[in-house]
Amino acid sequence: MRILVSKWPLYKECIKENRPFDWDEEYRLVDYVVGSKEDFQDPWASVDYVYSPFNVHGNHWVLLCLDLVSCQVKVWDSLPSLTTAEEMTNILLPIRQLVPKLLDSTGFFDRRGRSSTYKEPWPVVIVDSIPL
Repeated sequence: MRILVSKWPLYKECIKENRPFDWDEEYRLVDYVVGSKEDFQDPWASVDYVYSPFNVHGNHWVLLCLDLVSCQVKVWDSLPSLTTAEEMTNILLPIRQLVPKLLDSTGFFDRRGRSSTYKEPWPVVIVDSIPL
């Protein structure tokens, strides 16, 4: 997720200048999604969830789940009192906006037979329990 978040300023600059963001230049990110990166051999189109640790405020780790079925960013936080839901939603804005764009650029939605409406920023769901 760190690589994706690092592209946020460049993405915002492209939007400000009314030019497209070139995902072809971001081949490392595309490699993760299409499954050509060694650590991610399964393409995201063949899985329902992508899990990743995520650092908040430089001193707290949460677990993120990109729910590729419901198009949501789910957050498991062991200390939810440190970050409000609104603050977490704002912190995750780069991921919420860039993940759908990245997936669209790789043909993910077409392969899944999904509507273009899923390309909008994904909502954040703060999960308060762990499924067994």
